[in-house]
Amino acid sequence: MDILRATNQIGSHTRSWGSAAIAGGVTRISRALTRIVGLIWALAMSVAGGLMMLGASDAAPWLTTTLMLAGLTGIVAGVFVFQIVVADRLFPGADPRLMRNVEAVLGVGVMIGIVLTTLTLLL
Repeated sequence: MDILRATNQIGSHTRSWGSAAIAGGVTRISRALTRIVGLIWALAMSVAGGLMMLGASDAAPWLTTTLMLAGLTGIVAGVFVFQIVVADRLFPGADPRLMRNVEAVLGVGVMIGIVLTTLTLLL
């Protein structure tokens, strides 16, 4: 079967190249939609985090620190999602070591933010 696929012959018919063009088009559309959804997701997280930080001054005094930490965590998480879902795919030629280090720092930042926000709620 692999030999038939390699020669584009399955049975007595050759496969048309039109199906390959359609598959390529679907792949490109799928990638574009993934980037758009990732961008919207990252933007929503960052804006929500910023709004939480802005609203922290109007909140109860015991909730201010929690909202500030949660907002900062939301912003860092939004940047992390943008980095992973959008930027990595838009700039495939970027230095892999730099990208890995930036993603690691952002990931650790999100984890620290989640832990600190949880601790301020519990204490």
